Amino acid sequence: MRGALLVLAIALLAPVRAQPPAHILYLVGDAGEAGPDYSQPVLDLVRQVSAADSAKARTLLFLGDNLYEYGLHKKGDKEHAHDERNINAQIELMRDFPGKSWMVPGNHDWHQGRDHGLNYVKREEDYVEKTLDRKVYKPDGGCPGPEVVKLGSEAVLVMIDTQWWLHGHRRSEGEKDGCSVANEQDLLKAMGEVLKDNAGKRIIVAAHHPFYTYGSHGGYFPLKEHLFPLTAAKKNLYVPLPVLGSIYPLYRKLIGDVQDVGHGKYHAMATGMQKLFMQYPGTVYAAGHEHALEYSTVEGVHHIVSGAGSKNTWLKKSRRLKFGRSERGFARIVFDAHGSMRLDFFTLSGGAVPVWSQQMEGDLAKPGGESATRPKPTLPDSVTVVPNEGLAASGLHKLFFGKLYRDVWTAPIRVPVVDLDTAFGGMSADKKGGGLQTRSLRLTAKDGHDYVLRTIKKYPGLALAPEFRGTLVEELVSDGIAASHPYASIAIGPLADAVHVLHTSPKMVFVPDHPALGPYRDDFAKSLCLLEERTDGDWSGKPALGSSKELVSSADLINALRNSHKAILDDRAVLRARLFDNLIGDWDRHDDQWRWASYKDGDRTIYKPIPRDLWHALLFYTTGEVVRRSLMTGAAGPPAAYEPYAYRHGLYVRDWQSYERALELSWRPYLEGRANFDDA
Repeated sequence: MRGALLVLAIALLAPVRAQPPAHILYLVGDAGEAGPDYSQPVLDLVRQVSAADSAKARTLLFLGDNLYEYGLHKKGDKEHAHDERNINAQIELMRDFPGKSWMVPGNHDWHQGRDHGLNYVKREEDYVEKTLDRKVYKPDGGCPGPEVVKLGSEAVLVMIDTQWWLHGHRRSEGEKDGCSVANEQDLLKAMGEVLKDNAGKRIIVAAHHPFYTYGSHGGYFPLKEHLFPLTAAKKNLYVPLPVLGSIYPLYRKLIGDVQDVGHGKYHAMATGMQKLFMQYPGTVYAAGHEHALEYSTVEGVHHIVSGAGSKNTWLKKSRRLKFGRSERGFARIVFDAHGSMRLDFFTLSGGAVPVWSQQMEGDLAKPGGESATRPKPTLPDSVTVVPNEGLAASGLHKLFFGKLYRDVWTAPIRVPVVDLDTAFGGMSADKKGGGLQTRSLRLTAKDGHDYVLRTIKKYPGLALAPEFRGTLVEELVSDGIAASHPYASIAIGPLADAVHVLHTSPKMVFVPDHPALGPYRDDFAKSLCLLEERTDGDWSGKPALGSSKELVSSADLINALRNSHKAILDDRAVLRARLFDNLIGDWDRHDDQWRWASYKDGDRTIYKPIPRDLWHALLFYTTGEVVRRSLMTGAAGPPAAYEPYAYRHGLYVRDWQSYERALELSWRPYLEGRANFDDA
């Protein structure tokens, strides 16, 4: 007994060996000016600190402005060699770094936000990745992201390009440019989905532009620049201008350049993102841009600024800053095995020892919330539902705004209940999607395919500016949904078969309150939906999709046509599909509304179109009798030359131009009667 107690005492008194960190993330921003007076000492310090760190998993992230002053010029330009020297300093560190490394762009990488900035950022991406011979530039192709990278099992790094939001010239948008989002609202929606998908983990969002900063980009300037503003242009030009000197700082604070937090476009971005982050306490937002080191917390969100990679500028002292330093350096986040985070700042004066260190507190948002614990209900075979009771209207309302398809939207129907445990071998929620008016959910099935649920009910208010939501404007726009037929997509299949147009095969189902919906349970439970194939991958066993072994996006098709003369577009099939669009009145035909079935024909690849998302088909663009008569009468009284929308703008004209240029040589003979349509 005495021996056992002795062993226990030794065990309790023995020193506990500290566990090595699970992951370490190094954050270096604005390192785009090379040399001993700029980035080189900071990059050397990163080498020194990372070499001494004990974590096996490490990630290095450059936070934009990777190349001063105006991005990477073309080869042959007098600035190109200088540009290469500046960015090569960072590339060398990325090559030597004992872990993964990434680079996000900033405004200087976009040619300082000037025209042709997209070409500059793409050129920089191409140069960096060819030099390193690996993919490191995120997001790629001038797209905004979000791009998600795992930092072990307990944390994720989400990278976005904030200059894309602020850029006032040509930028990559939507599927035609290979992007997952097309506009600012899409980006906010995509970010919200990423946050939701990773709830319960530590989420680090990284970009170039900070949302809270106490330097010049936040509108803060030293007293010297109010009294002696000319010193900003020339160091020793102390000419007192005490009133005039405040005009420029006040402009930067209240109105701002587009690169300042005070600018309307910048403020909208910061506000929209911060509102999303606040829903997930403990989220970290890391940025550069301001040439300083800063840390603050706002409504449970951690904000890090690490933009002192090659230079430093004045920083206002503020009680809101937990840490602020105007000195060259970088930030480090250390993750332990339990998901806790510690933030360290390193400066040139402090060397390899952190000048400031603190645990980043904050609860984690749990995925699914209360909905995750609800049991699976007993499922009937079918239920009776009404697609949208809100479209019912009085006789007076119909007189002004039309009957449209209100009777169809408000009629009860009997539909089957889908059991996600058994459908297609069993299904589970993967990712939420949809446009601004439709909710959709991607499902992964055990039969090896992916499927999509799309709500029958539309939410057009999501496409409105925030100030119009919940107002009469939203009510009027929502009422216009009655012009569309709720079951159009189901009716299209047999018609498409008759004219040999490929198509999906949606089925109407009622989605129960099912645990397989995962974190999207509250969004889709007890909803009337279309369940259809996701047009991607191998559908060789599906005749309606052309039995193709590979379905590709419009962006993939465009790249194939550009890069190889052996990629062939079946122009007759495209013409047939476009004529069919006119027959059914479907004018919603942007790039993402198409998929392409591919077929091998010797050494050639043939592509045939698959129109998808056909809820605009059979659109009933008319109006009530009172409004119609008003439109038929001009200001002076006599009838005006009024044409319904469908004839004036939509069904027979819209989007033809983009197809006409590409297909004219092939289909012109048919339209002119020199070839037989039966052969088309």
